[in-house]
Amino acid sequence: MLPPRVREHYERFSVCDVCQRVFWEGSHWRRMRSVLDGLLAPAGDVGV
Repeated sequence: MLPPRVREHYERFSVCDVCQRVFWEGSHWRRMRSVLDGLLAPAGDVGV
């Protein structure tokens, strides 16, 4: 169920209960986390 080499680079995986797709904290997750952190940071903490 995983793309080639994903198991070699990641240890934590989640499976969607609805669609059964497998997810991991890869590059897309890191970019989205950065966007969310920027949106949720208090105004004085932006860029820290």
